[in-house]
Amino acid sequence: MAVERVAGLEARLQNVLNEGGQVWAVGDVHGFSEHLELLLERIHPSPTTEVVLLGDFIDRGPASHEVVTLAREHPYIHAIKGNHEAVFVQAIAANQMGGDGSRKHSKIYRDWSTIYGGDCTEKGYQMMWGDHAEVKMFEDAMWLNTLPEIIILDRWILCHAGIDPSKDINEQSGDDLLWTRHFFDEIHGIYDPMRTVVHGHMVTGKLDDGRWGEPHVSNLRLPDGRHARIDIDTSAYSKSSGILTAIKLDMDPEPHFISSDGQ
Repeated sequence: MAVERVAGLEARLQNVLNEGGQVWAVGDVHGFSEHLELLLERIHPSPTTEVVLLGDFIDRGPASHEVVTLAREHPYIHAIKGNHEAVFVQAIAANQMGGDGSRKHSKIYRDWSTIYGGDCTEKGYQMMWGDHAEVKMFEDAMWLNTLPEIIILDRWILCHAGIDPSKDINEQSGDDLLWTRHFFDEIHGIYDPMRTVVHGHMVTGKLDDGRWGEPHVSNLRLPDGRHARIDIDTSAYSKSSGILTAIKLDMDPEPHFISSDGQ
C-alpha cells in the first residue's frame, strides 16, 4: 500500500515557507494539552505561521480530547498519524463491531486501554461528553483515520517514527512510518541529501546517547549543513522529563527548538 499523503497540505506548508513564513513541528503531545497550549502561545499560529503535530497526540495524558479538538478545529494546526492514533482507530472499530457491553473486552480494546494509555483518553472523553462520549470518540476516530502518515516538503520529511532506508520515500509502509524504532542513518547514512527527517516516537531520554527532555540530532550533516535526522519526542508524559518540544523548519545549520513543561 502506498504511503498516505495529502498533496494539498504539503503544497500549503511549502508555500508558507516559500513566502518567508514559519512552519513548526511538534513532538508527541500524548494528551498534555497545557504543554501544547503554552507552546502555541509562543508560536502564534496564523496564516504565515503553521504547526504540524507529529503523531501520538493522544493517550497517556489527561486531555487527549482537547488536543484532538484543537487539531481538528484550529485553521493553522495540522497533524499526521502516529501509532497511538492508529491503535485508537482500531480499538474504536472493534468496539463498534461488538454490539453489546462485552465488546470493550476485546483484546485490541484492552491493549489500547492498558498498554497504550487509552484509559486516560477514554476518561477524558467521558468527563467532557458524558453519555455522548462513545459517539464523540467514534467521530474523532474517523477523522484520525484520514490523517496523512507523512509530509514531504522541499527540504523536510515529517513523519512519526522514521523511515525504512531501503525503500523509496513513496514506498514506505504504515509500519515503517508509525512503528519503526531504528535510527536509519546510523547504519545506512544519509537518506535524502536534500531533506532533514524530523520525527518523534522514540523517547530521546531512553537512547544510549540521549538526554531526558532534549531533542536528539544525527551526527550526519546534509550538504547544506543541516542535520540529517532530528528526533523531538522529549517525553511530555514522563516523570523523567515532562517536556514537549517543537522545532522551527528553517535552513539554519543548528535547529531552533522551543519547549514547554506545562507550567
